[in-house]
Amino acid sequence: MEKNPAKTFQIMHRAHWFLLIISLITLIAAVAGSHGWFFF
Repeated sequence: MEKNPAKTFQIMHRAHWFLLIISLITLIAAVAGSHGWFFF
């Protein structure tokens, strides 16, 4: 286990935001794709 709980929390907090942003981008791209919009 990690000795420093604050550091562990910071890492998990950043990972949470990173995954949240990636999932929102994926969701927006899926909705746009289903409506016939092309970004690439």
